[in-house]
Amino acid sequence: MKRKADFKKKAKEASNDISRILRITEFQDELARQVYGAFMFGVLNALAYEMGKSPTDVQGMMIELSIHELGYETNQAVEFCQYVINCTDRENNPTTYAIIHRGMEGYYQLKEKKEAELITNYEDIIKALKDVQTR
Repeated sequence: MKRKADFKKKAKEASNDISRILRITEFQDELARQVYGAFMFGVLNALAYEMGKSPTDVQGMMIELSIHELGYETNQAVEFCQYVINCTDRENNPTTYAIIHRGMEGYYQLKEKKEAELITNYEDIIKALKDVQTR
């Protein structure tokens, strides 16, 4: 049980640190919320891999994060979690797949205290999506 508590604690710390570094206090729109959620799903997966946690542990933590940090209702959180799980297959949504992998990279940037690189990593995602929207 302690190991599960350790994962939860480290996941919350990572989420708090990343939102602080990225200066995320609220989401401008649903796209911003989903991008951050997919990024954090990548972070959680990298942390889980490092700690030897199961996909079920990641799923539970992602649902909790979706409720408490993304502001989703429980049913929305479950649906969003299933969506990002499905997107671990590139065929389902190549963009979300890429964001998840950038989140995994972001976890290691956080761990190595490479805050400037973490910020650039995330901002590049936002910039690329805005560029696509304005075409």
